[in-house]
Amino acid sequence: PLLSRLGVLDGVLAGGHRRSAGVRSAWGEPVLRDRDYISCAEGEGFHLSRASFDAMLLDAAEAAGARVIRGAHPPLVRRGPSGWAARIGGDELTFSVVVDATGRTASFARAQGARRRAFDRLVGVAAFLAPRDAVALDDALWIEAVEGGWLYSAPLAGDRLVVTLFADADALAACGPAALAGALLAQSTHTAARIAPFSTAREWHVRPACSEVSDPIAGPGWLAVGDAATARDPLSSSGIAHALEDAIDAAAAIEAHLGGDAQSLSRYAAARRRAFDDYLSTRTRYYRLEQRFPGSPFWRSRWWSSPEEAPVSLDPRARLRLAPRGLQRARSASPELP
Repeated sequence: PLLSRLGVLDGVLAGGHRRSAGVRSAWGEPVLRDRDYISCAEGEGFHLSRASFDAMLLDAAEAAGARVIRGAHPPLVRRGPSGWAARIGGDELTFSVVVDATGRTASFARAQGARRRAFDRLVGVAAFLAPRDAVALDDALWIEAVEGGWLYSAPLAGDRLVVTLFADADALAACGPAALAGALLAQSTHTAARIAPFSTAREWHVRPACSEVSDPIAGPGWLAVGDAATARDPLSSSGIAHALEDAIDAAAAIEAHLGGDAQSLSRYAAARRRAFDDYLSTRTRYYRLEQRFPGSPFWRSRWWSSPEEAPVSLDPRARLRLAPRGLQRARSASPELP
């Protein structure tokens, strides 16, 4: 429905993207369970080639009347007499509203004073694998939870396979991407078997994958969409859909703003933040389904929507001391204290 609403469904169907039959996951239990898309109202899914998908969206925007300037570097946007101004592709352009669609960098929002609040330290370590020989590769997306994180694998064109391993940033810093990938694969059963017929990874690519939000999401004459507004855990498989939904709602907010509604951008931002808070609750429920690794810091840290909700635990071997001023006040109230 979302792609149809945007008028790009035919472009996706004709785009040569590999179709997906569903998801196979070992989450909360050691066996793989299947969730076939045939049982979903939306029907089958796709393993999108992001380069061709993004190019198709750009072409669709241009066909709808948007002016597309290709090959331009990100411009320096400045306040103008009646809005914003920037030099792009050799032209001096002015505009009333800026949309930050720069992804997790949120470069324009940051330039306006926005800060990014992260709710975890998740990173992804990915590699693209080629088969050694002919391989019968099923079309499902696989997810497998292990003690140190979780693993994702999906087929690509040419019977290649992308495998991504997710862990906390401190685990990556401790050993580097190749060693971290090796450690997580050693903990896996299903993913290790799936990649066995493929060549060894030549390079591991590291990407941030944490849940984070810009604060604020919008301001006077600007708003953020997609990951620049709220970035989500890849476990949600909702990054593209939520970015497209943001864009639709942002367009409506901008139209209202240009029509004289002074609160439309603020309402857009509030709605995005509510949606993100709902997502955090859903994310926590899914991570709590995995209870096989109670001693794992990775899993324990994700059983709460935010660090503030996590219970405080004290090491019984630790000796706690009051700060000098606090100790002085405590002694005054209770002279028996040493």
